[in-house]
Amino acid sequence: YRLWKLSIVASWQNYLSLVTDTSFFYWSIDFVPSILQDIFMDPSQAHRLPAICAYLNDVVPMLNSNKHEADTQRILRVYKEDIFGFLQHEIVEPLCTAIENDLRLHVMDMMDQKFRERARGMFGLSSRAMSATMTSLDANQARQLASNSTGAATPTATSTSMSNLDTGKKLSKKQQREFLAEMEKHARDLGRFCLLKPFRVLDQSLDIKKTVEHYLDKTFYNMATVALHAWEVYAEMRSLAVQKYNLELIENHIPSQSHFSEGLDVLEIMRNIHVFVRGYTYNLNSQIFVERAFDQLHLNTINVQHVANSIKTHGPGIMPTTVNFAYQFCISKFLIFSEFLYDDHVKSKLLRDRRYFADNKDKLHNRFPYEKAQQFVAFMRNLGQDQKGKSFIDHFRSLITQIGNALGYVRMVRSGGLYYTSQAIQYVPDVDDIVEFQAQVTAAKLSAETIAAAD
Repeated sequence: YRLWKLSIVASWQNYLSLVTDTSFFYWSIDFVPSILQDIFMDPSQAHRLPAICAYLNDVVPMLNSNKHEADTQRILRVYKEDIFGFLQHEIVEPLCTAIENDLRLHVMDMMDQKFRERARGMFGLSSRAMSATMTSLDANQARQLASNSTGAATPTATSTSMSNLDTGKKLSKKQQREFLAEMEKHARDLGRFCLLKPFRVLDQSLDIKKTVEHYLDKTFYNMATVALHAWEVYAEMRSLAVQKYNLELIENHIPSQSHFSEGLDVLEIMRNIHVFVRGYTYNLNSQIFVERAFDQLHLNTINVQHVANSIKTHGPGIMPTTVNFAYQFCISKFLIFSEFLYDDHVKSKLLRDRRYFADNKDKLHNRFPYEKAQQFVAFMRNLGQDQKGKSFIDHFRSLITQIGNALGYVRMVRSGGLYYTSQAIQYVPDVDDIVEFQAQVTAAKLSAETIAAAD
Protein backbone atom coordinates (compact mmCIF):
# COMPACT_ATOMS: atom_id res chain seq x y z
CA TYR A 1 0.00 0.00 0.00
CA ARG A 2 2.82 2.39 0.85
CA LEU A 3 4.59 1.51 -2.39
CA TRP A 4 1.36 2.24 -4.26
CA LYS A 5 1.10 5.65 -2.59
CA LEU A 6 4.75 6.38 -3.38
CA SER A 7 4.09 5.40 -6.98
CA ILE A 8 1.10 7.76 -7.11
CA VAL A 9 3.17 10.61 -5.65
CA ALA A 10 5.99 9.98 -8.13
CA SER A 11 3.79 9.68 -11.24
CA TRP A 12 0.73 11.89 -10.59
CA GLN A 13 2.10 14.67 -12.78
CA ASN A 14 2.42 12.31 -15.74
CA TYR A 15 -1.14 11.03 -15.19
CA LEU A 16 -2.43 14.60 -14.91
CA SER A 17 -0.76 15.65 -18.14
CA LEU A 18 -2.23 12.61 -19.91
CA VAL A 19 -5.81 13.13 -18.75
CA THR A 20 -5.68 16.89 -19.46
CA ASP A 21 -4.02 16.54 -22.84
CA THR A 22 -6.20 18.36 -25.38
CA SER A 23 -4.15 17.59 -28.47
CA PHE A 24 -7.25 15.90 -29.90
CA PHE A 25 -8.44 19.42 -30.77
CA TYR A 26 -6.25 19.16 -33.83
CA TRP A 27 -8.62 16.58 -35.33
CA SER A 28 -11.57 18.89 -34.62
CA ILE A 29 -10.03 22.13 -35.82
CA ASP A 30 -13.07 22.86 -37.97
CA PHE A 31 -15.06 23.50 -34.79
CA VAL A 32 -12.68 26.23 -33.55
CA PRO A 33 -14.28 29.06 -35.61
CA SER A 34 -17.70 28.13 -34.25
CA ILE A 35 -16.37 28.12 -30.69
CA LEU A 36 -14.76 31.53 -31.14
CA GLN A 37 -17.88 32.89 -32.78
CA ASP A 38 -19.96 31.65 -29.86
CA ILE A 39 -17.65 33.48 -27.45
CA PHE A 40 -17.92 36.70 -29.43
CA MET A 41 -21.70 36.45 -29.59
CA ASP A 42 -21.82 36.33 -25.79
CA PRO A 43 -19.18 38.74 -24.43
CA SER A 44 -19.90 37.54 -20.89
CA GLN A 45 -17.99 34.39 -21.89
CA ALA A 46 -14.88 36.35 -22.85
CA HIS A 47 -12.98 34.76 -19.98
CA ARG A 48 -13.13 31.44 -21.86
CA LEU A 49 -10.88 32.74 -24.64
CA PRO A 50 -7.50 32.29 -22.85
CA ALA A 51 -8.56 28.76 -21.80
CA ILE A 52 -9.52 27.84 -25.38
CA CYS A 53 -6.15 29.08 -26.62
CA ALA A 54 -4.41 27.06 -23.87
CA TYR A 55 -6.20 23.93 -25.14
CA LEU A 56 -4.94 24.66 -28.64
CA ASN A 57 -1.37 24.94 -27.36
CA ASP A 58 -1.34 21.24 -26.41
CA VAL A 59 -1.26 20.31 -30.10
CA VAL A 60 2.25 21.73 -30.59
CA PRO A 61 4.26 18.81 -29.05
CA MET A 62 2.34 16.29 -31.18
CA LEU A 63 3.01 18.26 -34.38
CA ASN A 64 6.70 18.65 -33.52
CA SER A 65 7.08 14.87 -33.19
CA ASN A 66 5.96 14.06 -36.75
CA LYS A 67 8.43 12.00 -38.81
CA HIS A 68 6.69 11.54 -42.15
CA GLU A 69 7.36 15.09 -43.43
CA ALA A 70 10.67 16.18 -44.87
CA ASP A 71 10.06 19.61 -43.36
CA THR A 72 8.97 18.76 -39.82
CA GLN A 73 7.83 22.36 -39.18
CA ARG A 74 5.49 22.64 -42.16
CA ILE A 75 2.44 21.20 -40.41
CA LEU A 76 3.06 23.41 -37.38
CA ARG A 77 3.30 26.50 -39.58
CA VAL A 78 0.02 25.64 -41.28
CA TYR A 79 -1.59 25.06 -37.88
CA LYS A 80 -0.35 28.45 -36.64
CA GLU A 81 -1.74 30.18 -39.72
CA ASP A 82 -5.11 28.52 -39.18
CA ILE A 83 -5.35 29.37 -35.49
CA PHE A 84 -4.27 32.99 -35.87
CA GLY A 85 -6.55 33.33 -38.88
CA PHE A 86 -9.50 32.07 -36.82
CA LEU A 87 -8.71 34.51 -34.00
CA GLN A 88 -8.30 37.38 -36.43
CA HIS A 89 -11.52 36.77 -38.35
CA GLU A 90 -13.78 35.66 -35.49
CA ILE A 91 -12.57 37.79 -32.56
CA VAL A 92 -10.15 40.60 -33.36
CA GLU A 93 -11.58 42.08 -36.57
CA PRO A 94 -15.26 41.95 -35.48
CA LEU A 95 -14.34 43.40 -32.08
CA CYS A 96 -12.36 46.30 -33.57
CA THR A 97 -15.11 47.09 -36.07
CA ALA A 98 -17.84 46.84 -33.44
CA ILE A 99 -16.07 49.18 -31.01
CA GLU A 100 -15.30 51.69 -33.78
CA ASN A 101 -18.91 51.72 -35.00
CA ASP A 102 -20.22 51.99 -31.46
CA LEU A 103 -18.00 55.01 -30.79
CA ARG A 104 -18.91 56.56 -34.12
CA LEU A 105 -22.65 56.22 -33.56
CA HIS A 106 -22.53 57.63 -30.06
CA VAL A 107 -20.36 60.59 -31.03
CA MET A 108 -22.47 61.24 -34.11
CA ASP A 109 -25.65 61.38 -32.06
CA MET A 110 -23.99 63.59 -29.44
CA MET A 111 -22.23 66.07 -31.73
CA ASP A 112 -24.61 66.34 -34.67
CA GLN A 113 -26.70 69.09 -33.12
CA LYS A 114 -23.67 71.01 -31.88
CA PHE A 115 -22.06 70.90 -35.30
CA ARG A 116 -25.24 72.18 -36.91
CA GLU A 117 -25.27 75.13 -34.52
CA ARG A 118 -21.61 75.87 -35.06
CA ALA A 119 -22.15 75.82 -38.83
CA ARG A 120 -23.76 79.24 -38.40
CA GLY A 121 -20.83 80.51 -36.32
CA MET A 122 -17.44 81.92 -37.15
CA PHE A 123 -14.98 79.89 -39.22
CA GLY A 124 -17.26 76.87 -39.11
CA LEU A 125 -15.46 75.02 -41.91
CA SER A 126 -15.31 71.76 -40.00
CA SER A 127 -18.85 72.29 -38.73
CA ARG A 128 -20.32 72.73 -42.18
CA ALA A 129 -18.52 69.71 -43.50
CA MET A 130 -19.58 67.53 -40.60
CA SER A 131 -23.15 68.80 -40.74
CA ALA A 132 -23.30 67.75 -44.38
CA THR A 133 -21.99 64.26 -43.69
CA MET A 134 -23.35 63.46 -40.22
CA THR A 135 -27.03 63.51 -41.10
CA SER A 136 -29.70 61.16 -39.78
CA LEU A 137 -29.01 57.46 -40.09
CA ASP A 138 -30.09 55.63 -43.17
CA ALA A 139 -31.89 52.42 -42.26
CA ASN A 140 -29.53 50.20 -44.20
CA GLN A 141 -26.52 51.86 -42.60
CA ALA A 142 -28.06 51.54 -39.15
CA ARG A 143 -28.80 47.87 -39.69
CA GLN A 144 -25.29 47.23 -40.95
CA LEU A 145 -23.62 49.16 -38.13
CA ALA A 146 -25.79 47.44 -35.56
CA SER A 147 -24.91 44.01 -36.87
CA ASN A 148 -21.22 44.89 -36.94
CA SER A 149 -21.31 46.30 -33.42
CA THR A 150 -22.65 43.16 -31.82
CA GLY A 151 -21.52 40.38 -34.10
CA ALA A 152 -24.46 38.05 -34.49
CA ALA A 153 -26.36 39.68 -31.63
CA THR A 154 -29.14 41.66 -33.32
CA PRO A 155 -30.55 44.61 -31.37
CA THR A 156 -34.19 44.21 -30.42
CA ALA A 157 -35.59 47.60 -31.31
CA THR A 158 -39.21 48.54 -31.15
CA SER A 159 -41.65 47.27 -33.75
CA THR A 160 -41.79 50.69 -35.39
CA SER A 161 -38.03 50.89 -35.69
CA MET A 162 -37.82 47.40 -37.10
CA SER A 163 -40.53 48.13 -39.62
CA ASN A 164 -38.57 51.18 -40.75
CA LEU A 165 -35.47 49.06 -41.07
CA ASP A 166 -37.33 46.57 -43.23
CA THR A 167 -38.80 49.24 -45.50
CA GLY A 168 -35.50 51.10 -45.86
CA LYS A 169 -36.84 54.40 -44.47
CA LYS A 170 -34.85 56.86 -42.41
CA LEU A 171 -35.15 56.58 -38.64
CA SER A 172 -36.54 59.45 -36.63
CA LYS A 173 -34.58 60.98 -33.76
CA LYS A 174 -36.53 58.99 -31.18
CA GLN A 175 -36.03 55.75 -33.10
CA GLN A 176 -32.33 56.51 -33.43
CA ARG A 177 -32.08 56.95 -29.65
CA GLU A 178 -33.90 53.64 -29.10
CA PHE A 179 -31.61 51.97 -31.58
CA LEU A 180 -28.53 53.43 -29.90
CA ALA A 181 -29.82 52.34 -26.50
CA GLU A 182 -30.16 48.76 -27.71
CA MET A 183 -26.73 48.90 -29.29
CA GLU A 184 -25.27 50.27 -26.07
CA LYS A 185 -26.78 47.39 -24.12
CA HIS A 186 -24.98 44.94 -26.39
CA ALA A 187 -21.84 46.98 -26.91
CA ARG A 188 -21.33 47.62 -23.22
CA ASP A 189 -20.16 44.03 -22.71
CA LEU A 190 -17.59 44.31 -25.51
CA GLY A 191 -15.35 45.96 -22.93
CA ARG A 192 -14.93 42.52 -21.35
CA PHE A 193 -12.60 41.57 -24.20
CA CYS A 194 -10.51 44.67 -23.52
CA LEU A 195 -10.23 43.70 -19.84
CA LEU A 196 -8.50 40.42 -20.72
CA LYS A 197 -4.84 40.27 -19.78
CA PRO A 198 -2.33 39.22 -22.46
CA PHE A 199 -2.44 35.45 -22.95
CA ARG A 200 -0.33 32.93 -24.82
CA VAL A 201 -1.39 31.62 -28.21
CA LEU A 202 1.05 28.92 -29.39
CA ASP A 203 4.48 30.63 -29.36
CA GLN A 204 3.15 34.19 -29.31
CA SER A 205 1.36 36.49 -26.90
CA LEU A 206 -1.97 38.10 -27.78
CA ASP A 207 -3.05 41.35 -26.13
CA ILE A 208 -6.56 42.14 -27.34
CA LYS A 209 -6.61 45.57 -25.69
CA LYS A 210 -3.40 46.68 -27.39
CA THR A 211 -4.63 45.28 -30.70
CA VAL A 212 -7.86 47.30 -30.49
CA GLU A 213 -5.93 50.41 -29.46
CA HIS A 214 -3.59 50.03 -32.42
CA TYR A 215 -6.54 49.55 -34.80
CA LEU A 216 -8.35 52.65 -33.51
CA ASP A 217 -5.18 54.76 -33.52
CA LYS A 218 -4.48 53.74 -37.11
CA THR A 219 -8.08 54.33 -38.19
CA PHE A 220 -8.41 57.72 -36.49
CA TYR A 221 -5.07 58.85 -37.91
CA ASN A 222 -5.91 57.77 -41.46
CA MET A 223 -9.40 59.28 -41.35
CA ALA A 224 -8.13 62.54 -39.86
CA THR A 225 -5.49 62.69 -42.58
CA VAL A 226 -8.12 62.36 -45.30
CA ALA A 227 -10.48 64.90 -43.68
CA LEU A 228 -8.56 67.37 -41.52
CA HIS A 229 -11.75 69.27 -40.75
CA ALA A 230 -13.12 66.25 -38.84
CA TRP A 231 -10.41 66.19 -36.18
CA GLU A 232 -12.89 67.22 -33.47
CA VAL A 233 -15.04 64.17 -34.16
CA TYR A 234 -12.14 61.77 -33.74
CA ALA A 235 -10.99 63.60 -30.62
CA GLU A 236 -14.45 63.00 -29.12
CA MET A 237 -14.33 59.35 -30.19
CA ARG A 238 -10.91 59.02 -28.55
CA SER A 239 -12.22 60.53 -25.33
CA LEU A 240 -15.27 58.27 -25.35
CA ALA A 241 -13.07 55.20 -25.92
CA VAL A 242 -11.12 56.04 -22.77
CA GLN A 243 -14.27 56.43 -20.69
CA LYS A 244 -16.24 53.48 -22.04
CA TYR A 245 -13.64 50.84 -22.91
CA ASN A 246 -10.62 52.05 -20.91
CA LEU A 247 -8.57 52.21 -24.10
CA GLU A 248 -5.42 54.32 -23.97
CA LEU A 249 -5.31 55.98 -27.38
CA ILE A 250 -2.61 58.37 -28.51
CA GLU A 251 -3.13 61.83 -29.98
CA ASN A 252 -2.82 61.81 -33.76
CA HIS A 253 -1.31 65.33 -33.82
CA ILE A 254 -2.89 66.05 -37.19
CA PRO A 255 -3.14 69.81 -37.83
CA SER A 256 -6.56 71.26 -38.51
CA GLN A 257 -5.01 73.91 -40.78
CA SER A 258 -2.20 74.22 -43.30
CA HIS A 259 0.46 74.40 -40.58
CA PHE A 260 1.29 72.21 -37.62
CA SER A 261 -0.44 74.19 -34.88
CA GLU A 262 -4.08 73.96 -33.91
CA GLY A 263 -4.84 77.63 -34.51
CA LEU A 264 -6.29 79.30 -37.55
CA ASP A 265 -3.96 79.98 -40.42
CA VAL A 266 -2.80 83.52 -41.24
CA LEU A 267 -3.88 83.12 -44.86
CA GLU A 268 -7.37 82.04 -43.81
CA ILE A 269 -7.66 85.03 -41.50
CA MET A 270 -6.43 87.33 -44.27
CA ARG A 271 -9.09 86.07 -46.69
CA ASN A 272 -11.81 86.48 -44.05
CA ILE A 273 -10.54 89.54 -42.19
CA HIS A 274 -14.05 91.03 -42.07
CA VAL A 275 -15.37 87.88 -40.37
CA PHE A 276 -12.37 87.57 -38.07
CA VAL A 277 -12.60 91.07 -36.55
CA ARG A 278 -16.31 90.55 -35.80
CA GLY A 279 -15.99 87.09 -34.32
CA TYR A 280 -12.93 87.50 -32.08
CA THR A 281 -11.99 89.62 -29.09
CA TYR A 282 -8.44 90.87 -28.54
CA ASN A 283 -6.46 90.84 -25.30
CA LEU A 284 -3.90 93.61 -25.63
CA ASN A 285 -1.71 92.50 -22.72
CA SER A 286 -1.43 88.83 -23.66
CA GLN A 287 -1.61 89.42 -27.44
CA ILE A 288 -4.19 86.72 -27.98
CA PHE A 289 -7.45 86.60 -29.90
CA VAL A 290 -10.29 84.53 -28.42
CA GLU A 291 -13.35 83.54 -30.41
CA ARG A 292 -16.69 84.87 -29.21
CA ALA A 293 -18.86 82.13 -27.71
CA PHE A 294 -21.92 81.11 -29.74
CA ASP A 295 -23.09 78.15 -27.61
CA GLN A 296 -20.38 75.83 -28.86
CA LEU A 297 -18.06 73.20 -27.48
CA HIS A 298 -14.74 74.64 -28.64
CA LEU A 299 -13.32 78.14 -28.97
CA ASN A 300 -10.51 78.99 -31.36
CA THR A 301 -7.63 81.14 -30.12
CA ILE A 302 -4.89 82.95 -32.03
CA ASN A 303 -1.60 83.92 -30.43
CA VAL A 304 1.91 84.85 -31.49
CA GLN A 305 2.97 81.19 -31.71
CA HIS A 306 0.26 80.44 -34.28
CA VAL A 307 1.30 83.40 -36.42
CA ALA A 308 4.96 82.34 -36.22
CA ASN A 309 4.01 78.80 -37.28
CA SER A 310 2.13 80.16 -40.29
CA ILE A 311 5.13 82.29 -41.26
CA LYS A 312 7.35 79.24 -40.89
CA THR A 313 5.04 77.29 -43.19
CA HIS A 314 4.31 79.90 -45.86
CA GLY A 315 7.43 82.04 -45.58
CA PRO A 316 7.98 85.64 -44.44
CA GLY A 317 6.52 86.93 -47.73
CA ILE A 318 2.99 86.65 -46.36
CA MET A 319 3.63 89.39 -43.78
CA PRO A 320 3.46 92.43 -46.15
CA THR A 321 0.43 90.98 -47.89
CA THR A 322 -1.33 90.37 -44.59
CA VAL A 323 -0.59 93.89 -43.33
CA ASN A 324 -1.81 95.42 -46.61
CA PHE A 325 -5.07 93.48 -46.37
CA ALA A 326 -5.57 94.69 -42.80
CA TYR A 327 -4.86 98.33 -43.70
CA GLN A 328 -7.21 98.20 -46.69
CA PHE A 329 -9.87 96.88 -44.37
CA CYS A 330 -9.18 99.70 -41.90
CA ILE A 331 -9.49 102.27 -44.72
CA SER A 332 -12.95 101.00 -45.60
CA LYS A 333 -13.97 101.09 -41.94
CA PHE A 334 -12.57 104.61 -41.46
CA LEU A 335 -14.74 105.79 -44.34
CA ILE A 336 -17.80 104.52 -42.48
CA PHE A 337 -16.36 106.10 -39.32
CA SER A 338 -16.17 109.50 -41.03
CA GLU A 339 -19.61 109.23 -42.59
CA PHE A 340 -21.10 108.58 -39.17
CA LEU A 341 -19.39 111.56 -37.55
CA TYR A 342 -20.31 113.91 -40.43
CA ASP A 343 -23.97 112.94 -40.35
CA ASP A 344 -26.08 116.06 -39.67
CA HIS A 345 -27.89 114.61 -36.67
CA VAL A 346 -24.76 113.28 -35.04
CA LYS A 347 -22.56 116.26 -35.91
CA SER A 348 -25.03 118.85 -34.58
CA LYS A 349 -25.45 117.00 -31.30
CA LEU A 350 -21.70 116.60 -30.87
CA LEU A 351 -21.08 120.27 -31.64
CA ARG A 352 -23.62 121.32 -29.00
CA ASP A 353 -22.01 119.08 -26.41
CA ARG A 354 -18.57 120.36 -27.39
CA ARG A 355 -19.71 123.99 -27.04
CA TYR A 356 -21.27 123.22 -23.65
CA PHE A 357 -18.08 121.59 -22.41
CA ALA A 358 -15.91 124.46 -23.70
CA ASP A 359 -18.06 127.02 -21.86
CA ASN A 360 -18.24 125.09 -18.59
CA LYS A 361 -14.99 123.16 -18.42
CA ASP A 362 -13.81 125.14 -15.40
CA LYS A 363 -16.96 124.34 -13.47
CA LEU A 364 -16.82 120.73 -14.59
CA HIS A 365 -13.11 120.43 -13.64
CA ASN A 366 -12.36 119.32 -17.21
CA ARG A 367 -14.66 116.30 -16.82
CA PHE A 368 -17.46 115.69 -19.26
CA PRO A 369 -20.63 115.08 -17.20
CA TYR A 370 -22.08 111.60 -17.15
CA GLU A 371 -25.63 112.95 -17.54
CA LYS A 372 -24.71 114.53 -20.87
CA ALA A 373 -23.28 111.22 -22.07
CA GLN A 374 -26.50 109.46 -21.10
CA GLN A 375 -28.52 112.08 -22.96
CA PHE A 376 -26.36 111.57 -26.06
CA VAL A 377 -26.91 107.79 -25.94
CA ALA A 378 -30.66 108.29 -25.52
CA PHE A 379 -30.65 110.75 -28.42
CA MET A 380 -28.87 108.25 -30.66
CA ARG A 381 -31.29 105.52 -29.63
CA ASN A 382 -34.24 107.74 -30.61
CA LEU A 383 -32.84 108.03 -34.12
CA GLY A 384 -33.71 104.40 -34.76
CA GLN A 385 -32.80 100.80 -33.99
CA ASP A 386 -32.30 97.68 -36.06
CA GLN A 387 -34.18 94.39 -35.72
CA LYS A 388 -31.88 93.26 -32.91
CA GLY A 389 -32.49 96.42 -30.89
CA LYS A 390 -29.07 97.94 -31.54
CA SER A 391 -28.82 101.70 -32.00
CA PHE A 392 -26.41 103.66 -34.18
CA ILE A 393 -24.07 104.17 -31.24
CA ASP A 394 -23.93 100.39 -30.70
CA HIS A 395 -22.94 99.88 -34.33
CA PHE A 396 -20.39 102.67 -34.02
CA ARG A 397 -18.91 100.99 -30.95
CA SER A 398 -18.70 97.71 -32.88
CA LEU A 399 -17.01 99.57 -35.74
CA ILE A 400 -14.33 100.92 -33.41
CA THR A 401 -13.82 97.42 -31.98
CA GLN A 402 -13.32 95.99 -35.48
CA ILE A 403 -10.75 98.66 -36.31
CA GLY A 404 -8.96 97.93 -33.05
CA ASN A 405 -8.98 94.18 -33.74
CA ALA A 406 -7.51 94.78 -37.20
CA LEU A 407 -4.71 96.91 -35.76
CA GLY A 408 -4.14 94.34 -33.02
CA TYR A 409 -3.86 91.66 -35.68
CA VAL A 410 -1.20 93.71 -37.48
CA ARG A 411 0.66 94.04 -34.18
CA MET A 412 0.44 90.28 -33.65
CA VAL A 413 1.77 89.60 -37.17
CA ARG A 414 4.74 91.83 -36.40
CA SER A 415 5.36 90.01 -33.10
CA GLY A 416 4.99 86.65 -34.85
CA GLY A 417 7.56 87.70 -37.45
CA LEU A 418 10.01 88.71 -34.73
CA TYR A 419 9.43 85.42 -32.92
CA TYR A 420 9.98 83.46 -36.13
CA THR A 421 13.20 85.37 -36.80
CA SER A 422 14.48 84.77 -33.28
CA GLN A 423 13.81 81.05 -33.65
CA ALA A 424 15.42 80.81 -37.09
CA ILE A 425 18.53 82.83 -36.25
CA GLN A 426 19.68 80.28 -33.69
CA TYR A 427 20.92 78.10 -36.56
CA VAL A 428 23.10 80.90 -37.98
CA PRO A 429 26.68 80.53 -36.72
CA ASP A 430 28.38 83.34 -34.85
CA VAL A 431 31.00 84.82 -37.21
CA ASP A 432 32.95 86.16 -34.23
CA ASP A 433 33.28 82.74 -32.60
CA ILE A 434 34.22 80.24 -35.29
CA VAL A 435 35.54 76.94 -33.95
CA GLU A 436 38.92 75.94 -35.39
CA PHE A 437 38.89 72.29 -36.31
CA GLN A 438 42.68 71.98 -36.33
CA ALA A 439 42.95 72.49 -32.60
CA GLN A 440 40.12 70.07 -32.00
CA VAL A 441 41.55 67.22 -34.12
CA THR A 442 45.03 67.79 -32.74
CA ALA A 443 43.75 67.52 -29.19
CA ALA A 444 41.86 64.36 -30.14
CA LYS A 445 45.12 62.90 -31.61
CA LEU A 446 43.56 61.94 -34.92
CA SER A 447 45.44 60.83 -38.00
CA ALA A 448 47.79 63.11 -39.94
CA GLU A 449 45.44 63.10 -42.90
CA THR A 450 42.60 64.41 -40.72
CA ILE A 451 44.83 67.11 -39.24
CA ALA A 452 45.91 68.16 -42.73
CA ALA A 453 42.29 68.32 -43.87
CA ALA A 454 41.40 70.53 -40.90
CA ASP A 455 43.93 73.21 -41.92
